Amino acid sequence: MMSDGTLLGSYRHHDIVPWDDDADFLVPVKQQSRFISVIVNSSIGVKIVKFNLKYKIYLENTTRAGNRSWNWPFIDIWFYRDVNNTHIQYDTPQWRRLIHAKKDIFPLITRLLGQLWVPAPRNLIKHNSFTLKYCSSGNYSHRNSVYQKGSKPIRCSALYKYYPFVNRTCNNPYTCTEQLNLGNRTIHTIEIENGSL
Repeated sequence: MMSDGTLLGSYRHHDIVPWDDDADFLVPVKQQSRFISVIVNSSIGVKIVKFNLKYKIYLENTTRAGNRSWNWPFIDIWFYRDVNNTHIQYDTPQWRRLIHAKKDIFPLITRLLGQLWVPAPRNLIKHNSFTLKYCSSGNYSHRNSVYQKGSKPIRCSALYKYYPFVNRTCNNPYTCTEQLNLGNRTIHTIEIENGSL
């Protein structure tokens, strides 16, 4: 399922955040071996490398990410485990404090990411603590694998004429209408399950 900045991108842009430079997904730790086996046995030039209890997936014929052992662009694969019958957590020591109620995650819904419908947590707002009013880029360049001067957050509304943003209306408890707009122009409109039930 989508997580972190990729999930924010789907919710706010129906795509990866325009100024983000990686993608993030969560996989159940009990499916870790199977997942890795599928990638390793792929014949399409996809590579995988372990780094700090997560994996990076990338295409072999792309540019090296700074001085790292993987290439850019890449997808970060994080794993999660059950804490108990009601909660899950990231299976990485520095993120173990991120505990989420299963009722806010499951059953998964699908959300638009570019041209794909991708599994996502059911209640995105409770799953993440990011802000939707302010936009900023991170202080790390995944492309060059170096820290950089952080950006100053600005109101997302100042970017509406430059980047597509989603306008969301939930008039009933079951579905929401999401309209992707660039300035005053509508790119598309979709109906999506209201995951906040």
